[in-house]
Amino acid sequence: MTRFQLLLAGLLALVVAPALAADASDKTFTHQKKLDLSGFYMPVKEIRVGAYVLHHIAISTEGEFKAYEATKTHTDPYAPVMAHLDDTSSKTGTNELGQTYYEKSERLLPTSYAVSATKLAFTSTSKTLGAVTFTGKPDVKVIKAGKASLAHVTEKPALTGTLTIGKTTFKDAKFIWWGGE
Repeated sequence: MTRFQLLLAGLLALVVAPALAADASDKTFTHQKKLDLSGFYMPVKEIRVGAYVLHHIAISTEGEFKAYEATKTHTDPYAPVMAHLDDTSSKTGTNELGQTYYEKSERLLPTSYAVSATKLAFTSTSKTLGAVTFTGKPDVKVIKAGKASLAHVTEKPALTGTLTIGKTTFKDAKFIWWGGE
């Protein structure tokens, strides 16, 4: 790069730094205070790359965000924004509720995230599949309705966005919200 290109790149970095943080692409961890999007976001349609299937994206509570952002360290294998992939080629087992699970899975802890009422973005790395990115928009009204319902789940998509796992991109991926057990 020439000196001019380096200078221009430096100036652009200063100008676009807030936008990068909002896209969760610069290794930052930010969330909108007092916003409760906590729960599990389950794909409406199967999201599969080879033998791996995305089970869910998880978002934690305000207190868990605060604790994490104070130290910026994972409580392995946990972070306030993460995803879970099941290896469908592995053996299965049965949990205490009688549900089938895969014995091998991969929890994708974030290298960055940005969470707000209008955007959810995170980056991660899968040990087997490579870089993982998600940029989408939560539907806060749908999530609030799900939290208020007796079923503690949404019928309508609560999150929509673009997910890339390795070299495979899923555009307009839709997720319902589930409050957990």
